[in-house]
Amino acid sequence: MRRVRANALTLAARLDCPDPLGASLPPPIIDEIERRCGILPIAFRAFYEIVGELDFSPVFDADGLRIASASDIVDSQPRVYVGNCYVEIPDVRADAAMLFGGAPLYVDGRRLTFVRYLRHAFQRGGRIDFLPGSIPTGAHDRNVPDLARDLLPI
Repeated sequence: MRRVRANALTLAARLDCPDPLGASLPPPIIDEIERRCGILPIAFRAFYEIVGELDFSPVFDADGLRIASASDIVDSQPRVYVGNCYVEIPDVRADAAMLFGGAPLYVDGRRLTFVRYLRHAFQRGGRIDFLPGSIPTGAHDRNVPDLARDLLPI
């Protein structure tokens, strides 16, 4: 997740985006969330400890890379929101499958997980144009190779 944080900062500078990162959370706070809502997949736990929150929607509107803060997880329906998708918790897998409307998502014939979501988003310069129903439009599309240049692999 250190690479995710570094890539987010690099992209933010290239896009002239206000700080897309939220505050990272110390392990005791994540422990309390897990006590109330159930076990987080280790990929999310690492994300919240190192990155905290990520939001490129000021640049790309609804098509920007967004991962909600852990403070948005509620007891009544414990989910981690990733843009318009989510992961239900508790989930003991290392990297949980992403859902939309209760159905799993697939990209390039593979089930979409949180880490794959991050990988696809950074390969596209922070755009989420790989999900069903997404349309790659806008001024940033022709700049994707430049935006994704030299980002660290996820």
